[in-house]
Amino acid sequence: MARILCAWEFGSGLGHLTRLLPIARKLHDAGHEIVLAVPNPPAAKPVLDKNFPEREGPFRLKVIKGTLWQIPTEKQDPNLRRKPTHVLADVLTLFHYQDAVLLERQTRVWQQICDEVDPDLIVADFAPTLRLAYWGRAPFAMMGNGYTTPPRGRLLPPIKPWQTGLLPFSRRHEASVLMAMNHVRDVLKGPAVDYVGDMLNGDRSFVCTIREFDPYRPHRTEPTLMPFNVPDVSRHPTIEERGGDKAPIFIYLPANHPLLRGVLNMVSKSGVPAHVYVSNVPPEQIAGLCGRNVSIHRNPINFANDLWKFRMIIHHAGLATAYAAIKAGTPQLMLPVNLEHSITSRGAAHLAGALVMGAADSPKIEEVEQAYTKMLTDRTLWRRAHEAALKVAERPVEDSVGMVVQGCLEMLEQGLEKARREAEKDTGEDAEDVDRIMA
Repeated sequence: MARILCAWEFGSGLGHLTRLLPIARKLHDAGHEIVLAVPNPPAAKPVLDKNFPEREGPFRLKVIKGTLWQIPTEKQDPNLRRKPTHVLADVLTLFHYQDAVLLERQTRVWQQICDEVDPDLIVADFAPTLRLAYWGRAPFAMMGNGYTTPPRGRLLPPIKPWQTGLLPFSRRHEASVLMAMNHVRDVLKGPAVDYVGDMLNGDRSFVCTIREFDPYRPHRTEPTLMPFNVPDVSRHPTIEERGGDKAPIFIYLPANHPLLRGVLNMVSKSGVPAHVYVSNVPPEQIAGLCGRNVSIHRNPINFANDLWKFRMIIHHAGLATAYAAIKAGTPQLMLPVNLEHSITSRGAAHLAGALVMGAADSPKIEEVEQAYTKMLTDRTLWRRAHEAALKVAERPVEDSVGMVVQGCLEMLEQGLEKARREAEKDTGEDAEDVDRIMA
């Protein structure tokens, strides 16, 4: 039995966790011990409890705290959302990743965790500091959603697929991040890092993304896998079959979305039957912002079972939500608030005719209302969403989890075999020393 450390480092959402958990489960079922390091264990607990209840018998998952990188809030930095992010190094500098002292401190945390866990294999997701800390000491598999896993062995390409050139500040940020990484490698007396992207990959990388949503698609040479943390939606009736203009809509926005109050007021005034779920906010508080036509959900809806019932979804362009809506043939009004969401929404607009309002242009609620009104009645958009669902349903189904697990098991076996050879070599050298002493 081997010990496997699963971890993620950046990202406040739980998409990284839901990508790691199926892999952890299969590796556990193959007979290995799993240790999961997460930035915020209390935030991860609901997902872990749902997937692995304590009563579930033989599955045992040890959860520990990993590193936590905190980005400044908009209250601390009012210009935060307006800072341009053209390459992933621009994003890392928002977390002060170029601060060599801070990076060394965070690397030491990962070193301590790894020394205590002593993993035979690491399976990580968006964890460059863990890679930096334990590079070469154990086989390393890096998961990613496309955005977080740029091609290795080269300068970082633009995150925005439509961007052809980069401004000097992005390359300066990349150089400063690389310098901080190499400061840490120098302190650790390890080999130098050639490219920032190398630390965002592992010995093997498994990029799980829909091709239309991959920001590095023009630059990627290695194959990608279909994501497996998106809902398995198999029903996609036409909007007319759902009840046409009598079918309800669904609102799924985070509590800190700048347009949340405006959207709830807009939908309430329209009188259209609607359902809403806002995470981490008491339903009673949301109810105070809504009209009688809006039903409040205490828990997220089951996308696989319910998303096909709505004639529209208004959301912030999370990848899993966007793709689930495409598979359900549900028209989307997308309100992205960051760069990753903007890339996802662009893919959804191209693939399924989603209407996008947000991020760079900071729309006013009046503009959102115009798009909302159009989507309520525009049967051309309804047909476009349905046709996209039919096309996506024809795509071949691949066992992405099985492919990742097989790759991890191969890495694990190679790592264990290498360790056995080194142990035998050390034993042989010790025996030669004894022979020389005896002689």
